[in-house]
This record gives sequence, C-alpha cells and structure tokens, in this order.
Amino acid sequence: MRVRNFSKVVAVATTVVWMSGCSSTSTSTDSVDTAPVVQEPVVEVAKPIPVAKEPTVKTVVMSDEEMAKAAVAKLKTVFYFDFDKTVIHADAFEDFSAHAK
Repeated sequence: MRVRNFSKVVAVATTVVWMSGCSSTSTSTDSVDTAPVVQEPVVEVAKPIPVAKEPTVKTVVMSDEEMAKAAVAKLKTVFYFDFDKTVIHADAFEDFSAHAK
C-alpha cells in the first residue's frame, strides 16, 4: 500500500516539476534587434496571357453496332428498389428496358 501511495506522489511531483520547467515567464528576446525592418518594394512582372486555341472538331464515323454500344455505356447500371417491393421507378424504366434489349 505504501509503495502505491509513494508512486502516486512521485508521479504528481514529476508532473509539477515538468510543467514548471516548461512554463516561460521571460519577456526578453534572444539576440533579436529591435530596430525597425525596412521592406524593399516588390516588383511584379507581367506575365503574358495565354491565348485559347480554337477547339478542333473531328468527325467520327461509327457503325450501328458501335453506336449501340456507346448508347448502352451511357445508361444507368445501378437500379434501386423500395424495401420489399419489386417495382421499377419511372425514371429508371427506360434504362432498364434498354439493358434488356
């Protein structure tokens, strides 16, 4: 029992000593001049404004099969149902039907 009480006292004493050692009450600065600092003016150099290039339009010829695959790729692939119901919502019905085709 005495060892337990002694260890508590040592722990509290160590904490108090540590905290008092970390506190700082000094207001002096370490080797810092108190003379005012003069800043030099900042000169900004104008950068050229990039000129936007005209977008190039490319004509792509796709077969009917490629167009169908591209259309299917744009469809929704996740369909949510209400709890304990198998009714497809109206906004998802078109995508669901297209996947079925």
